[in-house]
Amino acid sequence: MGYITSIMSVPKRLTAQQEKFVMYLVYGHEGEPCSQTEAAKLAGYADPKDYASRLMNVNQYPLVVAHYESLLGELHSKYEQDLIGQKATLGQLRDAAKRKGRYSDAIRAHELIMKADGRFVDKRLNMNVKVDPDEAREKNERLINIVKNKLAVKKIKG
Repeated sequence: MGYITSIMSVPKRLTAQQEKFVMYLVYGHEGEPCSQTEAAKLAGYADPKDYASRLMNVNQYPLVVAHYESLLGELHSKYEQDLIGQKATLGQLRDAAKRKGRYSDAIRAHELIMKADGRFVDKRLNMNVKVDPDEAREKNERLINIVKNKLAVKKIKG
């Protein structure tokens, strides 16, 4: 088959079955993502394994692949937000949580806003040090003395 024949034989529109395949592939089925084979089965293809790989081949079905990429791009742009949009959404969630009395959720949303601004950095430092038993006993005794002194001060003040 020559170049012109192969170009001219490409359909100008997607079939309804091809559109269903792409919709299932992009949006999934009943809230669950679909594999190519599952999408082909749900779209009604007789041999889903064969059609799934063929439909996503750009040389055989360029319109299907183009439609898939455009829907995928549309989906990503719909949920994509810049930093300002993300902070605004978190602010709305914080305010709604506060109104409902869910203060822990409101605090968490505010914490995320502050982290996005760079005003809150969560740092943790773990250190592992070998301590010999005598040194450990000495440190424990110092801590016990500190606690005893605090209790004595409280008794004197109280």
